Amino acid sequence: MDYENDGEEMMLISQRQISATESAVRSIDEAYEPLHDGELEFFSFHINAAIRAVASISRPYELDEMFDKMFGQFCLGK
Repeated sequence: MDYENDGEEMMLISQRQISATESAVRSIDEAYEPLHDGELEFFSFHINAAIRAVASISRPYELDEMFDKMFGQFCLGK
């Protein structure tokens, strides 16, 4: 799961954490095609699933907080 080692290590200590991480990576992979095709509703569905998976092993994030950080510099229109 280490696609690009940036010098930081991560240790998963339980099967639950491993499963959550695999789920997050799978959701991110599934989000690529809808993003590439401009289907932002489907893209956000997959990203939301990835956020929930990561939040299950880290501090819980509010979805609005996460989306604000992710899309803070993009203008998606109204």
